[in-house]
Amino acid sequence: MDPPQFFPEMKRPNVSVLLGAFATSGWLSLQAIAILWAALETMARGMKLFVRTIALRKTDAAVIPESTEEIIATLR
Repeated sequence: MDPPQFFPEMKRPNVSVLLGAFATSGWLSLQAIAILWAALETMARGMKLFVRTIALRKTDAAVIPESTEEIIATLR
């Protein structure tokens, strides 16, 4: 494409529609990533709770440990 023809080419109707489609799909992708990120973080917290529950059953501890170091200490 010739450099002098760049701006007239950008003024064509299809270019603005395509720009809107790219912007919308990018925004929707970011929203989906944010939702999935939150869901995966929730699953990580669920696994931590599961590990704490298993640790409590093995040690008969009265409190839920807050860190992995406390879990390891109760298993010794």
